[in-house]
Amino acid sequence: MTNGSDDHPKDDPAGPANTLRSVGSALGGWAKRVGKAITEVAGPQQPEEVSRALTQAHDLRRAGQFATAHERLQAPIKTRPNDPSLLLSLALTLIEQALVTPARIDVLSAFAEGLGKRGERNVGGPLVEATEHLLRSEFDASLDALRRARKLLDELGGSLQPETRFVFHLLTTLAQAHRGRHERALLELHKTRARLPEGTHGPLRQLLIAEGAQISLAAESVDEAIAWLSSEAEPPTASDGQPATPSDDARTAHAYLALALAAKGDRLGSEAALAKVDSDDPAWDELRIRIGLCLGTGPESQPERTRELALRHLQRASEDPRRQRLWALAEAATWPSSGAATPIAGRSACLDALATAARAAPADLLERHLHELAHLSLRADLRPPNIVAAIRKQLRDSPTAPEEIRLVHVRKRLEEHDEQVGEDFLPGPPPRFRAQADLGGPWGPDEISPIRDAGSRLTVVRSQRALASAELCLQRNLPEAAQEYLVEVLTEFPEHEHARALLTELARPVESNRLEDLLTAATTLLAAMPGRILGVPLSGVQDALSGVIAARERLARPLTIAIMGEFSSGKSTFINALLGEAVAPMGVLPTTSTINLFRRGPSGSARVHYRDGSIATVARDEVHTFLQHLDDIEASRIRHMEIERTGSRLGEAAVVDTPGLNALDTFHERVTREFVEEADAIIWIFSATRGGAASEGSALKSVSADGRQVLGVLNKVDTLDAEERVELVTYLREQFGQILLDVLPISASAALTLRTAEGNHSDDPFVAVEDALERHFFERARELKRSLTTRRLADALGHAREVVLAAADALDAKADDAARGDASDPGQLEFRLVSFADTVYGQILGLDDVLTRECLALGILRAGSAPARAFLAPQDATYLAAVLRDSILRALQTALADLTQTPGADALADVLTGRLVPWANGFLDSLDSSGFVASLVIEHGPTVAKGEAALRERYRVALQPVAASWRKFIRGLFRHIRQAHRQARHTAASAPRAEALRLRTTTVASLDAVLGSLERVAP
Repeated sequence: MTNGSDDHPKDDPAGPANTLRSVGSALGGWAKRVGKAITEVAGPQQPEEVSRALTQAHDLRRAGQFATAHERLQAPIKTRPNDPSLLLSLALTLIEQALVTPARIDVLSAFAEGLGKRGERNVGGPLVEATEHLLRSEFDASLDALRRARKLLDELGGSLQPETRFVFHLLTTLAQAHRGRHERALLELHKTRARLPEGTHGPLRQLLIAEGAQISLAAESVDEAIAWLSSEAEPPTASDGQPATPSDDARTAHAYLALALAAKGDRLGSEAALAKVDSDDPAWDELRIRIGLCLGTGPESQPERTRELALRHLQRASEDPRRQRLWALAEAATWPSSGAATPIAGRSACLDALATAARAAPADLLERHLHELAHLSLRADLRPPNIVAAIRKQLRDSPTAPEEIRLVHVRKRLEEHDEQVGEDFLPGPPPRFRAQADLGGPWGPDEISPIRDAGSRLTVVRSQRALASAELCLQRNLPEAAQEYLVEVLTEFPEHEHARALLTELARPVESNRLEDLLTAATTLLAAMPGRILGVPLSGVQDALSGVIAARERLARPLTIAIMGEFSSGKSTFINALLGEAVAPMGVLPTTSTINLFRRGPSGSARVHYRDGSIATVARDEVHTFLQHLDDIEASRIRHMEIERTGSRLGEAAVVDTPGLNALDTFHERVTREFVEEADAIIWIFSATRGGAASEGSALKSVSADGRQVLGVLNKVDTLDAEERVELVTYLREQFGQILLDVLPISASAALTLRTAEGNHSDDPFVAVEDALERHFFERARELKRSLTTRRLADALGHAREVVLAAADALDAKADDAARGDASDPGQLEFRLVSFADTVYGQILGLDDVLTRECLALGILRAGSAPARAFLAPQDATYLAAVLRDSILRALQTALADLTQTPGADALADVLTGRLVPWANGFLDSLDSSGFVASLVIEHGPTVAKGEAALRERYRVALQPVAASWRKFIRGLFRHIRQAHRQARHTAASAPRAEALRLRTTTVASLDAVLGSLERVAP
């Protein structure tokens, strides 16, 4: 066993000293590390003069006094030229001064040269270099320098580190924004705002407000911009508690707040914010122009004033692409809806200015500028070669370019009659422009771009798709399809001149003077017309079509002669004498008379047409007996008789025997008039025993009103002596000379006796009648039929024209009513949307009861005790997830159903159905895949030991984030609902007007063309 001396030998005097030195070395190393850490945090120890200079320069920069800060740093730098803190402070001063006064870039360049190699170790060097590149619009080089600065910034400590980080993020924000990467710039802006040195005011803060507002609006973060700018615009509170006089910072914030509110569509708010700015100062001209452009083109927006201001603004620097674009957009805001009504020179100048702005735009913004240019090119209906070339190059570089860019390309291909243009269309029939999915915005370079107005952009896209489709249909000779597409265009843009012109061209005049061709054209035109258009009836068109069809049939059938006169004037006897055979019943009573139509035929049989539509056949041998033995009941059932005559007299002509206009049966009188309407000529039988009653005069005027030829026959002259016969014939000729072709005296009974007797008929008294028929009717049969058919066709078309014009007027009135008002104003829609969101929020929270009941029913949980199971079985989790899903969807369906019953909520319901339902299914799918319900039960199930009420409360709290997500999404749909509401109102007003225009430019024009051709019909 050894003693303690073996562990500490006495002959080693250095032992204790070595131990102390070891401890001292360890403590010294620790002290050095602590000192280094303190140095890294607090920076190296500096002379008081340097620290004071750094502090004062920092305060001067915060106040925006960059020149004074520069002077304050000169003396310390002369004595300590290599001091990194002084050099960094000077770099920050020069950078901030150059950002607010770009003309001082020369001083920045001189500093960078003087810094030399010292800049490689000082973060100020790459920051100065980044600023130089930024001010020269060399954005990629600026971002490269900032990447180098980041490495040095991570190693930087001391009092300058916060401000240096602010400047770093500010430069990154500006470089990304000017490069066109607004989304990245917005992320950097958040960091910049967070690192803005407290108490900073003056030019630098105003720069951040101006640039930050424009970045936020370009990235479509409008609500965020309004919230931030509202806080910036709040005036500071004075020592007496009253608001202090607004500073330049607050005025700048108010100015850009006015722009943000204008971008949101809040006209009143924007005007109120702008009223707090000295808007007469030319420095604010660009902002005022941008506000005017954001507020739109309505009369309250005063687009003409915006245009005048933009023109003055451009004249101060006419070569500036930015100002050229502002002027072009302000000019385009004054165009009519389609733009094509503006003089070509003005449209071309606008497009040239926008093309210049596109060429000057950074690469990342080129497509957005070309998108805007294509949109206005379509509205202007101009496709200059230089613009088409730029657009086609972009299409080659980016096949998924926005729709307007593709439409300009396709419209140009159609204009060039490119045979391969069909590849841009779905084959149909009919062919339709091949639209592509809209992947969403933001559209256009910034908030003033007209394509930021989703409603306006959608209107242009829809109309141009339809217009391109119409042009292709016209090239492929599909006029009907082209007409439908052109109506779609005019529904979007009622004043679109090109579409109107194409629609008018479709109403080409009928290039024929043949009556048969005109009848065919009229039949085709009227048959194609619908019975109703947007709820407005065109019922009279069917009557006109029936008239045209009757006219066609009239022209094709043999000559028809109606025998008319009052009852007992001897019409049937005359017919039998005329035909030379006793086919017409004679001596029947008024109550048993029928309307008989005699046609040439081989059998001599008859067909009985009853009033109920049924038809019966009577054999030849029974016809006479049938007619003679009709009683008044049977006769009242018959509409008319169609009897074949076998004799050769009158050739193929048909003869109608009417009961007489003074018959007792009003039905027969109506049917008689129908037959008279179908007759080509009329023989009017006067009775010598009555001598031309007063009633006959009015009847003759009626039947001859449309130019029908009427031959008069005075029957029963055998009851008169020679002098009375001459006197009566003379009287009738004088009385009805303007109506009748002639008046021939005859005794039909004597003529019938003679003509039906066997032997020589050389003294036939009916020869005069036959000669008159030949001269007036048969020789002119073609002329008579064509003349009467032409008049009937003209009457039918004239009636159709009146009906169509009345329908067009009704459609215009409907459009006016829609334009004047709508029950669902946007404010009311927003209120309903918020109410609907709150309803859904409450319904989802109410699922706490459903989950509690289901868990208890499954035995997973038991009230008042710990969970019955230590885990949740998969089948139970699946079942509970399905219950939750079904309950949410059922509640959503109920809420939507209630909403659809609310008057004026169509746009609201349509958007919710189209956007909320797909989102809801996706949201519920994510809950299922994340095992939300299972985790809910496992986490909160033990609470059941405190009772059902406690469990429900825990479930309700757990469901709040889900309900809040639904409510936030629903409320966020207001912008889409407002756009849908605007589109619905636009369509409600423009669709009837477009249909009215179609009726006037095509249907009425086509009717007029046929009517005009009727005047030139060949005999």
